[in-house]
Order: sequence, then C-alpha cells, then structure tokens
Amino acid sequence: MMKNTLILLTDKLVARYLDCMSEHLWDTLDELHPAEFANELIQFGTTLKNLSSSNNDTALNTFRQEFGAGFTMMMVNDEEFNQLEAWSQSKEEFRVALFREDGSAVGIVTDKFLNW
Repeated sequence: MMKNTLILLTDKLVARYLDCMSEHLWDTLDELHPAEFANELIQFGTTLKNLSSSNNDTALNTFRQEFGAGFTMMMVNDEEFNQLEAWSQSKEEFRVALFREDGSAVGIVTDKFLNW
C-alpha cells in the first residue's frame, strides 16, 4: 500500500486550471497571430471539456496528459504543490487520487504522470 497519497477534487483542479490558463492565454494575446490564438483557445476549450467530462476514462486521461505536460502548478494550490514537490525531491513514490465533489472516484494519477 502506498502511503503518499494526495486526495484532490477534480472540480477544484478544473477551476484553478481555468483561471490560470485563461490568464496565461490573455497574457500571450499580443504575441500570437490571431489564427494561433484561435487554435490555442480551441485546444483550451477541448481540454476543459475533457477534464470536466462525466466519463471517468476521458477525464482521467486528460488529467494525466495535463499533469504530464507540466501543468500541475496550474491545477493544484500551493500547499498541494509543496507536498508533491517534497515527495518528489525525497525520491518517494506518490500518487494523486482524483474524486468528484459528490465523492465518486475518477481515478489515480501516479508520480510518473506528474511534471512541473
């Protein structure tokens, strides 16, 4: 049994991701051609839709993709991030258990899927 488990609510992760990515996109607006910006918005919308999916496989795979792509800091709060980083720095195995607000399980993201 793995002792290092961080339990997170997907609704909160999605809300933080929405806030951070929206800010990031608007900050880069002047740097991108309108077509590039449109593509970024479309990708962002697709990712949000998939993170919020009621289908656990879709949501879990998208969370793994976004965590793996280095967007961890855009989804977790400072305390959660510090805990994940501490486990990583001390070379301990860890995982994130994802649940919905209603308590239903979405799935597990292991440390191999987490980057920052």
